[in-house]
Amino acid sequence: LMFSHTFDSTILRSYDIRGIYGKTLTDVDAFMLGFFFGITVKEKFITKKHPLIIVGMDGRLSSPSLEEKLTEGLENSGCEIYRIGLGPTPMLYFASNYYKADGAIQVTGSHNPKDYNGFKIVLNQESFFGEDIQKLGHFASKGYSKTYNGFSKSVEIGSKYINEIVKPLNNIDRELFEKTIVWDCGNGASGPTVEILTKKIPGKHVVLFSEVDGNFPNHHPDPTDESTLKIMLNKMREVDAEIGIAFDGDGDRIGVIDKQGRAVAGDLLTAFLANSISTNDKNKQTIILDIKSSYIAYENIMSLGFKAEIGKTGHS
Repeated sequence: LMFSHTFDSTILRSYDIRGIYGKTLTDVDAFMLGFFFGITVKEKFITKKHPLIIVGMDGRLSSPSLEEKLTEGLENSGCEIYRIGLGPTPMLYFASNYYKADGAIQVTGSHNPKDYNGFKIVLNQESFFGEDIQKLGHFASKGYSKTYNGFSKSVEIGSKYINEIVKPLNNIDRELFEKTIVWDCGNGASGPTVEILTKKIPGKHVVLFSEVDGNFPNHHPDPTDESTLKIMLNKMREVDAEIGIAFDGDGDRIGVIDKQGRAVAGDLLTAFLANSISTNDKNKQTIILDIKSSYIAYENIMSLGFKAEIGKTGHS
């Protein structure tokens, strides 16, 4: 049996594979991506009979079907697959690390309109991007003539992921007692996690749109677009909230609104969060800002004693 496949050239992007479901991106693409990525991993870890791949997905309407086909392709490449199901993309990265997996793929359309979907990929705990994605496309078009018998099973990682998130809050939980926080999940994949999380930490929590719905009925799931934060801002004023946190469709980016109703830029948020890293070897630690960041954030991080590095934009 020989598999070969040509992906639509528009979907093989720098940081992910992304297209319009049913047009530039199909279930066949998902199967072939699984197969050729699986073979790539097998060739990298030549001594492993069944390399371990983690597969997760966001809440888009096309995600279950793409996840199913992706898993099938991976099985044909001889991999062992842990299916973690619906959850935010950071949960996939956590699972990849937790299980010391050889690779991981999240089916996600990120913050794009609802008819989009795609894949974010990790190989050996590192971002699989740029040249890697192009090579994979080239490998698929050449084809591969062997298949193997892999296998998959469902695993529950959500509770371990949430416990990990709560850990750093244990020391400062009394500072949260009097606070009101509004969370806007935007009907994306972070909803169920945020619901559980907010019950485990002190303070008063108002959670909006935690029901996962791939139609995104309340607003577009991109918190970097300030127009999507209006509903959260109004709710914050109504309940006199300290802070508002909004998630994108797959829960790997946030928009933050402060008590004065101002959106906090991502680069300033990074500089602020750098304050919470307690280490004696600060000059050995690097904080990465993306190319869109301001000099203010850069200066601030340097003044804390860290190295600051400007990287490309995207999950790499």
